Amino acid sequence: MSSTWFGPAHFWHENVEDLEQYSSGGYHPVYLEDKFCVGRYEVIYKLGDGSFFTVWLCKDARTQHYVFVKVAVSKKGRRQTFELEILRAIRDGDSKHPGKRFVNLLLDEFTIDGPNGCHQCLVFPVALNSVAIAKEASTRDSRMFPAPVARSIVVQVLLAMSHVHSCGIVHADLHTQNILIRARQSKSWPLVEPYKCPERLKVKRYDGAPIGPNVPEYQVQSQGTLTPADTIPSDCEVLVTDFGEAFLMDDTSGAHQEYELNTPFLVRPLDSMFGFPITTAADIWTLGMTVFDILGRSRLFQDYWPDADTVLCKAIDTFGPLPPKIWQSWPSRSQYFKDDGSWQEAARPSEEEILPTLTDRIRDSLGLREESETFGYTEVELKSLEKMLRSMLQYEPENRATVDEVLRSEWVREYGMPAIIDALPDIDLSNLN
Repeated sequence: MSSTWFGPAHFWHENVEDLEQYSSGGYHPVYLEDKFCVGRYEVIYKLGDGSFFTVWLCKDARTQHYVFVKVAVSKKGRRQTFELEILRAIRDGDSKHPGKRFVNLLLDEFTIDGPNGCHQCLVFPVALNSVAIAKEASTRDSRMFPAPVARSIVVQVLLAMSHVHSCGIVHADLHTQNILIRARQSKSWPLVEPYKCPERLKVKRYDGAPIGPNVPEYQVQSQGTLTPADTIPSDCEVLVTDFGEAFLMDDTSGAHQEYELNTPFLVRPLDSMFGFPITTAADIWTLGMTVFDILGRSRLFQDYWPDADTVLCKAIDTFGPLPPKIWQSWPSRSQYFKDDGSWQEAARPSEEEILPTLTDRIRDSLGLREESETFGYTEVELKSLEKMLRSMLQYEPENRATVDEVLRSEWVREYGMPAIIDALPDIDLSNLN
């Protein structure tokens, strides 16, 4: 008597996409050396995958340069269509804005018809690993970029977000995982060499039957790059990427009424946790958190299992009492605080758990308490940096600085701009507002 098998149809390989998603509406079977768009883009190797796409390194026959091609699942959701509109708007924005250079711009788009449907394909510049991975991979215990590099990266991100906001767009998911190190573009990109012959993992069914046309004959494991923060060249450039959560600002209010953001809790703006309308001010909060992360050796807020309550408690420790609107909207407040704002005894953190002031957090993160090693920052710089961060990390969205106001801050003027000009002497800042 035969038994019925209800599990997956195919044997599983590590570090590959889910084979069960190769079906109508799902992934497109892509093979090494495939050519897309009438032979223009040749597949070299696989870079990664997500729930709604696979990403491939390809060589552009027209320019002889390398590009990333993102092949979407064929089932088009509202979010996927909306992201494409966002990418087009950013690409078609002011060509003279200096921040456009630091956004992961859509280079081309085309479609592929395959056994699982019609797939939207998006072409982007080649990039290396994220800023977050660069820090994690650092060989120094501090996990820091050299100070001049960090300052330059911060200004690049500020300029990128200035361009995004000038296009009427809220990114809504900014953090160091969504900032990529731009690759040196050339016709003989050296990072291709290790992956010229990636292993082809044969696809087999559990029942021994032949695989159908919907599924690839083999899979390729994702091949990434790893550039540690302490080896990044001084003239590195970054790209703000991942506009999957972005939205166009409302023409009248500039607010977004779909309140829930998916930004990681530790950098998520507090106003978004309570259903308040989301504007560009939400990006400013995450931008402030991201600036802190880029410059120093740690995030401003840290926790292994963060949630909204955790972040609110850390914010109170760091910035002081919440404004009435947020305080009164916090449903579980009474678990942590009494009505007068003092801690409930059961929730009171120990002396070791209480966060120091923002000033001390910056001082620690920049290594200004260290006697054995200097990281290139001074107490004088700390003061102007703290002033800039406080202007961005205001509880009330309407009290936060705009990104263009941040670009006019003392820290950017005295420390950030000299760093980016030294790193990228060809940059044209004459059109900066």
